Amino acid sequence: MSDIKFSSRILRRFVETVALELGPDQFNGMLVMANLPAEWKKNPDVSLGIKAQAAVVKRLPLASRRKPTLELLAKFLSAQSNDIVIHTLDLDLLFVDNASPAAHDQSEPKPICFVTQGLIRESLFWATGKNYDVEEIHCKAQGEHACEFKVTGG
Repeated sequence: MSDIKFSSRILRRFVETVALELGPDQFNGMLVMANLPAEWKKNPDVSLGIKAQAAVVKRLPLASRRKPTLELLAKFLSAQSNDIVIHTLDLDLLFVDNASPAAHDQSEPKPICFVTQGLIRESLFWATGKNYDVEEIHCKAQGEHACEFKVTGG
C-alpha cells in the first residue's frame, strides 16, 4: 500500500480547526493519546509566496481570475507538484485532483469529494464575487484514475 500524502497546509488547518473546537486541554490530551507530534500545536502561517500570488489574483481583471485562482488553490492543496492540474475546456475549466487523498481506499457509487468541491466554489467566489457551478464528474472512490471537477458559470 502506498503512503497517502495530504498537503501539510491542509493538515495544519485541520489541526488548527480541531484545536479551536476542542479547546486547549482536550486538544493536548488528544495529541498525547494519539501519539501525535507536539509540533502540531503550532500555528503556521501561509507562505509569503501564496500570499503574494493571492494578492496578484485579486488585482487581475475580473474575467481573467478564474484559472489563476484555481491554480493557487491547487498549489495550496497539493502535497507534491502535479497532484492537481487545471485544464481549459472552451469556456469551462477542469480541476483534476490526481492525488485525491480523501477518496483513497474509498468505494462509493457516487462522487464523495464535497470538501474539494466546496473549496473550488468558495475560492472562485472569493476571487470574483460570482457563483460558479462545480460538478465532480469523476471520482477515485468510483474507481476513476482521478477526481475531476468541471467548473462552469460565473
